[in-house]
Amino acid sequence: MNSSSCDNNEELMLAFQHGDEGAFDTLYERHHRSVLNTAYRLLSNRDTAEDITQEIFAKLYSAPGSYRPVAMFTTWLYRITCNACIDEMRKQRRRPSQITDYALVSVSDAGSSPEATAEANETVRAVQSAIASLPKKQRIAVILQR
Repeated sequence: MNSSSCDNNEELMLAFQHGDEGAFDTLYERHHRSVLNTAYRLLSNRDTAEDITQEIFAKLYSAPGSYRPVAMFTTWLYRITCNACIDEMRKQRRRPSQITDYALVSVSDAGSSPEATAEANETVRAVQSAIASLPKKQRIAVILQR
């Protein structure tokens, strides 16, 4: 099987379990960005999200046998992502509070005024603050719904 042309994530994961390194590369290319984005939305810290994403794919690479094809690959991968982020949030709760590095939406189109950009950034801050104030399970549900 040519792993780069396979559309089915489950087949790719099974191929990787049988030693096809190219299948892992394809899965990584397909899902790295969405895992990173999910982790970032849950953790609100780019560096931490990147670290978690790398840990997730390192674990997936070192233990491919942990995947069982009873659910869709993406369901399994995002459950792992959520669990890793929840673990990280627990660790952060034990650390002193840190200011999060929320990314502000840049409305820097040629036609946007500084006032429009400032207003859009303020809206983003308000929404992010509201999401951050939700209980953990509700916050995860809202973030994953995006």
